[in-house]
Amino acid sequence: MTEMTWPDIKSAIQQGYTTAVVGMGSTEQHGPHLPTMTDARIGDEVAHRAAVRLGHTLQANTITVGCSSNHFGFPGTISLRDETLRMIMLDYIDSLIRSGFSKIIFLPLHGGDFPVVQATVKEAQAAHPETEIIEVTNLAGLFARLSAQFGITASESGAHAGASETSMMM
Repeated sequence: MTEMTWPDIKSAIQQGYTTAVVGMGSTEQHGPHLPTMTDARIGDEVAHRAAVRLGHTLQANTITVGCSSNHFGFPGTISLRDETLRMIMLDYIDSLIRSGFSKIIFLPLHGGDFPVVQATVKEAQAAHPETEIIEVTNLAGLFARLSAQFGITASESGAHAGASETSMMM
C-alpha cells in the first residue's frame, strides 16, 4: 500500500482486496554483522510474501520499531514502551477498518513484541467483532522448522542473529 495512491487502494478494496497484512519488526542489534533493521526488513518481506500468497490482500506499512529495551546496551537500539506499541497497533486497526478492510493480519518478527501483540489483538477482537483480526506469533518456530528441512539444527540456525536471519538478510 505504501507505493499505491489512495484511489488505487480504494479501487483494490472495491475489487475485494479487503485483507490487510501488517509486518512487524524491531530496530535493535543483530550481532556485529547484521543491520539494526533486520527484523523490520524480514517482517516486511514476510508480509509481502504472505499478501501475495493469500491473494486479494494488501500489505500495509510495516511497523519497524518494537519493544527492545533489553537491547539498550547496544547503540542504535530504538525501543517502544509496551503501551506505545499497543496504541500503534490499535491505531493501525482503526485506520484499516475505516479504509474498508474486514480482515487484518499482524506478522511480528521480534519475539519481544509477542506478548503485546497477542494481548492487543485480543482487545481489538473484542472491540471490533465484525472484523477478523489475527496475529501470527509463531514465526520463529517456523524458521527453525524450515532450517531443519535443510539439515540445520535449531541451535545452528539461531533464534537471533544466527544462520537463519543472516541467510535471509543475504
